[in-house]
Amino acid sequence: MRAGLAHRLLCLGDASVLGDGRQGADESAIGASRPGTAHAGSWRDSGGRASATGEPRPTDPTGNRGATRAPTRGARRPTDTRSHGDHGATLRARWNYAEHVTSSESLPQGARPSAVPPPGSGTATGAPQPSPAGGPAPRGRRHDHIAAAVLGAAVTPLTLTLTGLAGQASSQGHLLVGAGLLVVLVIASTVVQAAFGRRSSLGGLIGGLVALAAQAAILASSECAASAPQAWARQLIPTGAVLILAGLLIGGSLGLRRARRAGRAWARLSALLGRSDQEQGSTPAAPPSRRNDHLFSLAWVTICSLISVALADRAYSAIVASGDAPVSPWALAGILLTSIGAGAGVTRSSLGARVAGPIVFIGALPAFLSASASDRSAMVPHLTTDPTASAVLMLGAVVSAIGWGAHVARRQGITDEKDSWADQRAVALET
Repeated sequence: MRAGLAHRLLCLGDASVLGDGRQGADESAIGASRPGTAHAGSWRDSGGRASATGEPRPTDPTGNRGATRAPTRGARRPTDTRSHGDHGATLRARWNYAEHVTSSESLPQGARPSAVPPPGSGTATGAPQPSPAGGPAPRGRRHDHIAAAVLGAAVTPLTLTLTGLAGQASSQGHLLVGAGLLVVLVIASTVVQAAFGRRSSLGGLIGGLVALAAQAAILASSECAASAPQAWARQLIPTGAVLILAGLLIGGSLGLRRARRAGRAWARLSALLGRSDQEQGSTPAAPPSRRNDHLFSLAWVTICSLISVALADRAYSAIVASGDAPVSPWALAGILLTSIGAGAGVTRSSLGARVAGPIVFIGALPAFLSASASDRSAMVPHLTTDPTASAVLMLGAVVSAIGWGAHVARRQGITDEKDSWADQRAVALET
């Protein structure tokens, strides 16, 4: 024990007394190069000797005072020499060894320490980096809304004009002209509603508001239907076609919007079921059945359509026949609400409108084709007293078109959802 104590005292004296100015200069250079130190003489060496200034030893790169990390496998510890001339070189070797151990042990197994980012990069300056999880910004739909609004403002006068001219041609015995106008009405309505379903449902709302404005102008007129400048308009207005069209377009706009969202939800559900099917030991789950939605939509659209036509024929014709009849707000509200219900029946399924629309349209064709005969109102006496049944034909054509528009909107929602997934994957791969 005495021999060991004597050897330790000799080592202390050798390092503190016999150290020359070169050793102090080396230690000062090393202390200045270490991060977190202000002066070379302010740190303690490995033997625990304090400097002349008496300042505490700085922390190592991991934040622990005086802690020495265990060397990693394969790393060689520098030799510890006690010679006076190369004492500074030994300290430099120890410092480089500690840096190597720290950078190697702080990374996962098999990983290499990454290079320090340049000062101009966002990582070095602390600037926020874009996260690929949020995905790219969605495509702006402002142009779609504007185009749909312009088309919706034009679809109302176009539909009413085609319906009125077809009814006038049928009453005058020009059946081929009337049938041709009906074909144009069906095609134009379907194309317009499909455009609304693909681009924006705002067009239907704008078209409904235009029809409501026209209806308000009719009711505000002193002579109502008699004040219309065209003969086909004077024949069409008492049928309630303007108010029915307003309700159908507004309800169809709501239905198309919900159908688009339902398509996106269906795409997410399909993806979830697909991922669950790929799991080991899981039983593939069948997608939920939509049979009840189809049946409910068919019954709902049919009932609302027939009620709106019956109310318009019984109550509306007396209101607009002349300006002397009192306006019944309940009758107008009933016609408008049932028409909105018929248009919004495509929310859960578009099959109901696509089936109910042609049924109503075909049911009114006999009255339209026999409008010039003496028994022209005998085909649909309980549905409408209009000899041409033009309002019923318009309702069937528009309801069927809304059904196809909802079908397109649902498909477009599925496509948009899948496109958003593809964009997110592309951004994740780029980053």
